[in-house]
Amino acid sequence: MKKHILWMALTAINIALCVFIYRQKSIITQFYNGYDVKSTLSYDYTKSLQYNGLGIDSTIMLRDANDSSYTVNDIAKTDRKLVFRYSFIHCNACVDTIMKLVNKFANEVGADKVVIIAQYANKRDYKNFVRINQIKTSIYHLQDSLCKADELSIPYLFVLEDNMTVSNFFMPRKEYPKITEQYLQSIKNILTQ
Repeated sequence: MKKHILWMALTAINIALCVFIYRQKSIITQFYNGYDVKSTLSYDYTKSLQYNGLGIDSTIMLRDANDSSYTVNDIAKTDRKLVFRYSFIHCNACVDTIMKLVNKFANEVGADKVVIIAQYANKRDYKNFVRINQIKTSIYHLQDSLCKADELSIPYLFVLEDNMTVSNFFMPRKEYPKITEQYLQSIKNILTQ
């Protein structure tokens, strides 16, 4: 009988200890997640201020899937465009998440208002990406740097003004798709004015 009571007491203590550890871990996780969100968004905001107003060289050459050449000026000479810039070295999950949102956005505002400028290791990967993601917008390959923001080594979005300057610079995060949706909604208002 004493063994049975001792065994039940040890089991109860074990369960209480597990619950205590789980709650402590949950509190610590919430603290760090909150910190990560704040520090990430603060960093992103600072960078967006830094890159807004940057000039883009209008003579940079881009290539489409048919290997035709265009300058940046050719793609933005008529009106503002939302530009999604990424590279094959960026996080695939990040690019895929953002691409879904950009495709949805292009369907809402018109494919002619969105431009994708990507960097790929080879043409096959480039064409496969277009096919798999059913991209309806203009997509161009650029092996070199588009602007100083390429140094970030993450995908980014911005509005390319018709005077070849960057406005509304934004670094979307796959962890925060709602923030990206809010950004795109504000850009929708800008592009459809």
